[in-house]
Amino acid sequence: MTTKIAIVFSVLFLLVSCGKHEARHFLDSTPSGAGVWTELDELVGNTPMPVPVGGKYILRHPGCQDMPLEISEAKPLSFVEDGKRFVATVNLKPVPMASCTILCESTPTGAEVFLDGESKGNTPLELRGLAPRNYELTFKKADREMVVEHVEWKAEETVRSVHVKLPSTMVVFYRNKLQSEPNNLLHYADLGHHLAQDGELQTAVNVYKTGLRLVMGKKSSENAYRLWAEVDRLVTVQYVYGDEAAIRQARQLVIEMLRELFDEYPNSDVMAFYFSYIDCADTLKRRNEAQRIFSLAYKKWPQEKRMANYIKRGFVP
Repeated sequence: MTTKIAIVFSVLFLLVSCGKHEARHFLDSTPSGAGVWTELDELVGNTPMPVPVGGKYILRHPGCQDMPLEISEAKPLSFVEDGKRFVATVNLKPVPMASCTILCESTPTGAEVFLDGESKGNTPLELRGLAPRNYELTFKKADREMVVEHVEWKAEETVRSVHVKLPSTMVVFYRNKLQSEPNNLLHYADLGHHLAQDGELQTAVNVYKTGLRLVMGKKSSENAYRLWAEVDRLVTVQYVYGDEAAIRQARQLVIEMLRELFDEYPNSDVMAFYFSYIDCADTLKRRNEAQRIFSLAYKKWPQEKRMANYIKRGFVP
C-alpha cells in the first residue's frame, strides 16, 4: 500500500551519497523531464533523477514557470513509495498564456461588437485577456451597414486597435437612387447631408458639386432650393457634423467648390449661387472676395430685398 514518508535530508543524504547503497530516493516533477539547475546556473540532471545533494536549485521546464527548490534538513522532501523507489514530486506551474487586448472603436460610436459571433458590448470597447490567436470581429449598429474585421495576431503584438467606419444605410440608399434618377436634386441634397453627418465632408461637397452643375447648367432646377440649403448648412453649421476643425474644413471646401463653379459659369444668373458665395466668403473673413461677388450680383438684381441686407452689413453697391 502506497504511503507517504517524510525523510529528513541528512539521513537521506547518507543513503544516497554512500557508494555501498543503491539510490532509492528520486526527485521527479510534473511534468517530468524538468532540468535541475544550481544557483550557479549549472545543470545537474533532469527529472526523474536521484535526489541531488543539499542546496538550492531551480527546476525548469518548457512551458512552465521556474520553480525554486531548497533541499535541507530544515526543508525535507516528502516522498511517496513507488515500487522499490521513493519519489518526491514537484508540481510545476504552467507559464500563464500570453494575453492580448483588442481596442474596438467605430464611427459612429455605440456599435455592438461580436467576437467570433458572441456579443461583447458596444464601442468604444476593450477586449482584454484574449489568447493570441486569430479572431473575427463584427460591428453592428442600427441604420448602418454591418462591418466584419479579421484580426490576425503577430508574435510580438499584445495590443491591437481596430477602428471601423459603419456606412450609413441611407448613404447606400441615396447612392442607389441617384443611379436610377441622376437628375433628381433631392437625392444629391439627401446624400450629401448624410455624408456630412458622417464626417465625409470632401465626399459630401463633391456630391453637392455634381448636383449644382446640373443647376448651373440649366439641366435641372426642381428642388434646387433644397440643394442650396444643404450647402449653406455646411457654412452656417445648422447641424452637427464635427468639431471646430471640421467646421473650418467644411467652409474651405465649400468656397473652393463655389470658386470652381464660378470659373465654369462666370455669367450665371442663378441668384442662390451668388448669395451662397457671398455668405461663405464673408464667414471666412474674405471680405474683398465677398464684395466682388456682391457687386456682380447687385448689377443683376439691384431691387432684390436681400441686397439691402448685404448693404446693411457693409457691402458697397
